[in-house]
Amino acid sequence: MRISLVSCNAWRAHVSDKRNVCDMYNCLVHKGVLKDEPGQRLMVQACTRLADSVKKHKAQCVEGGWHSSWVQKERSGRWSTTLYNCFNRYGGTAWMGSLKRMGTGVIRYAFHDATTRDVGICWPENIGVEKKTGLYLWGDVGIGKTLVMDLFELSEDLPLNKRRDHLHSFMCDLVLRLQRAEAVGAKGPLSPIDFVVTDILDESPILCLDEVQTIDVTHASLLNAFLSRALPRGLVLFATSNRPPQDLTSISDSFARCVPLLWHYCDVVHCDNIRDYRENASPSHHGSLFLHPNTVENAAELVRRVERGFVGSPMWVKGATIWLYGRELTVPYHCGGVALFDFCDICRGLGPPDFQCIAKTFHTIIITNIPNISGLDRNAAQQFVILVDELYQFNVKLLFTSEGPWDRLLRSEVGNPMNTFDDCYTEGVDERSVHEAHHTFRNKEELLSFGRIESRLKEMGCRHYLLRDHKHFVISDYSFTALVL
Repeated sequence: MRISLVSCNAWRAHVSDKRNVCDMYNCLVHKGVLKDEPGQRLMVQACTRLADSVKKHKAQCVEGGWHSSWVQKERSGRWSTTLYNCFNRYGGTAWMGSLKRMGTGVIRYAFHDATTRDVGICWPENIGVEKKTGLYLWGDVGIGKTLVMDLFELSEDLPLNKRRDHLHSFMCDLVLRLQRAEAVGAKGPLSPIDFVVTDILDESPILCLDEVQTIDVTHASLLNAFLSRALPRGLVLFATSNRPPQDLTSISDSFARCVPLLWHYCDVVHCDNIRDYRENASPSHHGSLFLHPNTVENAAELVRRVERGFVGSPMWVKGATIWLYGRELTVPYHCGGVALFDFCDICRGLGPPDFQCIAKTFHTIIITNIPNISGLDRNAAQQFVILVDELYQFNVKLLFTSEGPWDRLLRSEVGNPMNTFDDCYTEGVDERSVHEAHHTFRNKEELLSFGRIESRLKEMGCRHYLLRDHKHFVISDYSFTALVL
């Protein structure tokens, strides 16, 4: 597979001469790529406010001589930079040493409480922030939240490095960094998570997280630990979600302490009354890419279709091995940048790190024998959701055979999963056991995920998506035009 390594964005070709999100959006509307939506324009304006606030706050850091991750790298072992400068200015080195030792035994809270008052210390994060240095967009699926994040990622009016990740990808990286920090052995008052926060802030002080959701209790706890440390230290967070911040605790209270921080540091914007922009997307090709039922003939038809795009004669390789994060992954069949999987191989035997590895390696994926997702066990259904999220994030083309029509793949027999909340959740007195209630909340989160994935599948079968370059590389030995003929 001949490739050129670049960072591709679906909108770059349309807005290459624009520097900020507002100008980019106006350009896309003027060219007819997007329709002018008042709700989307509100999201764009929120990005402008965020950029202005961050630039002003950064200037204050420089002028005031504050020690910030935006200005210079964190000094090893100093977990309270504002207090450090204050004490050091008045010769309080001994005081700072005592403060460090005392801090190791005190639980730090985002806001005042009995514990911090008893100690008699006002931590920097308790002082509050004058301007918001984050943005949290939430609303229904398909209204353009990810689109606005794409434009923000392209914007050049913030002279700071940006990191853009889907939540699943970010959590995989966070776990890997923690394992490395624990293997090295964190010394001093800093815990492994503190070292990880420092590394991430040094690399990119702006973090864009797409589709924030807390389905996994362990990841919710880890995300809480990261954000509760990173936000007070200057992290600029741009997050999108289908949930308001307070609803991120529906699975577990492990994320509860982070919710006040999100409201405190982020401009929380509810995006509603916006048409699903995918409803009016470019011509669709679902009928030739998402085939049903699961038959050998349909699988062979998909293989023939992708083979038309190769430059030269295609040669399929069986049992190739790829690597990511030290993990070995066997691909049943692949030909250049195209990989072929059976559903049981990819969604019952692999996990999020493997999906990320696949999405970063291949530009086109064929999956055969997909059953009705809503009828699967919870783990397999969630794996399919994560897989589609990862493929979508990297502009990977997806073809598959399924048990039923693609637009019914994630729906129960009674209809749209988004209309079945009343069947899963009731207010007031609840006689269910703890396990049953937990299962119900998990179902509600899964239904939200199903709605998002159905909307994304709708876009992944459209011409404008099928002709996009892969996010990380440009392919020179394959023509995506074969997928839309």
